[in-house]
Amino acid sequence: MTLAIGVVHTVASPCRCHETLVRAVRALGHEPVVVDSEAVPLRAAELAALDLVFDQTDTFAGRGLLRPVVRQLLEARGARCVGSDARASFVADDKVATKRVLADAGLRTPGPPIGFPRIVKPVHEHMSRGLAVVRDEAEERAAITRLRTAGQAALVEELIPGRELAVSVVGTETLPVVEWPLAGEVLEAEAKRSGPDPFVAELDAAVSARISRDARTAFEALGLQDWARFDVRLDPRGEPFFLEANTKPSLEPGSPCLVAAASIGLDETRFIERLVRTALARGGR
Repeated sequence: MTLAIGVVHTVASPCRCHETLVRAVRALGHEPVVVDSEAVPLRAAELAALDLVFDQTDTFAGRGLLRPVVRQLLEARGARCVGSDARASFVADDKVATKRVLADAGLRTPGPPIGFPRIVKPVHEHMSRGLAVVRDEAEERAAITRLRTAGQAALVEELIPGRELAVSVVGTETLPVVEWPLAGEVLEAEAKRSGPDPFVAELDAAVSARISRDARTAFEALGLQDWARFDVRLDPRGEPFFLEANTKPSLEPGSPCLVAAASIGLDETRFIERLVRTALARGGR
């Protein structure tokens, strides 16, 4: 059966996830309908009439804070979307709220800073945008001021030394853990965009099993569905710290989700097919 599948993305964003989705949807014999996230208020009814919608919104009205609004608009019109609902997306896109939920579920997250260096980052952003490592109070004040000037609330937390990992959950399955190459202390936005691709992490079996188990716990605690990716820091003692959740992970070639999927024999088309099947299995039209 041929499906009409919406692909919502932010035209002004450098992210090209929609290109992967369009290729895969066509390769599966379905019909993609591509819509700019900024046009969703006008085209929500049209998208709701489709069989399924991938919402890969990067920003809405120029702000990462508002990207769950697109999901909210789609849901209000009855659209059948792949991924987490608006409520869960709002929580996951709020780093402070996410830390509270994960802590309540017994998972470790970076704590309040004691000394320097420490991390300053926006509460409502992704892709490491606005993240800064600060080494004294003057740098901290400057970083917070930059975020507030841009209309962003700031989160200040300890810098966890160690390895930068990503773990993806699809349905009831956790994909292999992948690792980002680190050139410095943290993975900054530019490195995510144009640096070396992540690779399947070489981990002790017990550590790998714990991260996978914790990812499932995080997925359920946040009320997520279909798929998500978690960014994790593994400290030198082998202790994982969950940094954030992403309900709309990157689907660009070389992204953590596709690297993990490829390691279990799923190319981009088969991976998108897995997401489609996972979403359809929840029932509906």
